[in-house]
Amino acid sequence: DTYRSQRRGGRGVIGANTKEEDTIHQLFVATTHHFILFFTDKGRVYRLKAYEVPQTSRQAMGTAVINLINIEPGDTITAIVPVREMDKEAYLIMATEMGEVKKTALTEFMHLRSNGLRAFDLEESDILKWVELAHEDDDVIMVTRNGMSIRFTEKNLRSAGRGSGGVRGIMLGKDDKVVGMTLARPNCELLVA
Repeated sequence: DTYRSQRRGGRGVIGANTKEEDTIHQLFVATTHHFILFFTDKGRVYRLKAYEVPQTSRQAMGTAVINLINIEPGDTITAIVPVREMDKEAYLIMATEMGEVKKTALTEFMHLRSNGLRAFDLEESDILKWVELAHEDDDVIMVTRNGMSIRFTEKNLRSAGRGSGGVRGIMLGKDDKVVGMTLARPNCELLVA
């Protein structure tokens, strides 16, 4: 109720204040009962209850994540996933900048230590960038910087353990990288900006 509904051509309002070189990376809706999974570029995962994030006004600067979770020095959070129930039959689909993908059961992340756990065994030059909660019959869509894309069903991915590496999701050309990964349900439309 902090925001009023607007039509397509609306100007919008400031949703959050940022520091000079900071940008908003991800927006999601959660209740106080949700768990929030934080994934880093090095493939580690941390967990927090949504109510542990201090509630403030939309004009506030917010709280540094390092004050909420014990993230390792040098790690950067690249993906955040809100989850209502950690014990439900669901999967997380993870993708890296160099085109690897991995599907892991959500239950593998039920018991996380405060200093996090390894969620993806990455190659040395690779970065974990996208994590999505998969539903049955979802399609995985990956897009590269040079304009290539691929779509395949999540059923084509075998489930792997939390500490293992991924499999090739898309073949990359020279100097190409993945710039986006998302999940699409059957009969949905995909808007690419």
